[in-house]
Amino acid sequence: MGYSIEHRDAFTVSAATIPVSPPFDQIPAQKKAFWAKIKTDGTFAALKATNPDGIYSVNVADQNGMTFGVGVVTGKAVPGTTAIPFAAGDYLVLNASGAHPGDVSADLENQAFQQVLPTLDGYKYVGGPNCIVQRFDGHAWIGQMLVPLVTS
Repeated sequence: MGYSIEHRDAFTVSAATIPVSPPFDQIPAQKKAFWAKIKTDGTFAALKATNPDGIYSVNVADQNGMTFGVGVVTGKAVPGTTAIPFAAGDYLVLNASGAHPGDVSADLENQAFQQVLPTLDGYKYVGGPNCIVQRFDGHAWIGQMLVPLVTS
């Protein structure tokens, strides 16, 4: 399991979003259903047309609960989306690849939240949006997860 801590410039993901709610073991099914919906209603195609270089899946936890989004980084507003800002700063960066994007996402989330963050020295995750960007390279799905960190 490899990871790095990298400084990233601020960026904004324009995303179609839904609220997700506990129980936590039901959240993957909620995300899967949302993916299916946006692939059939044209939202996914519209997002991908705006920026074909990578699709972001975003998790946001705040005082209102949890939100899941699928979006793109673009310099312009995408109609029907929510702007999710990511601050400049240090990020935990993990990479994975696989045959299916769902497997890549699950692998990255497991690595980040079950393996790396509990043992990370000098940094901690205190909330804020985290994301996974994925693209298909013609052979496999390539994913990268970004989790914002603060020094501890």
